[in-house]
Amino acid sequence: MELPTTTHMRMMVNGTLVELESYRRLIYRVERRDTKWKISRLTSINESDNLRPVIAGQNLHVIPQDFNGLRPSYQFLAYVRQAAGGQISQDLLGTDRPEEVERLYKETSAWLRAGV
Repeated sequence: MELPTTTHMRMMVNGTLVELESYRRLIYRVERRDTKWKISRLTSINESDNLRPVIAGQNLHVIPQDFNGLRPSYQFLAYVRQAAGGQISQDLLGTDRPEEVERLYKETSAWLRAGV
């Protein structure tokens, strides 16, 4: 099963209250165990994200170079994590690497056919 999802998070970035909006697809694998259906695997595919001030017109104090090396499918999520002193893997699944997404869909289809 595939479901689109959007996550909204508010936080302070460079002294400005911002909202991070992240778009993903969630791929669920479910299995029946005895008489109950359970999620056996959940995979997230990052599609895109946005970062904007909560109060329109405020400056985010970012420059384009702040995003160098960050993946376009989740660049703002990576930026706010780094700005807070954390890290985020640049190897997460994202639509900017279509061959990896296609491989996931093929694996999932094969898994589904094997269970039928």
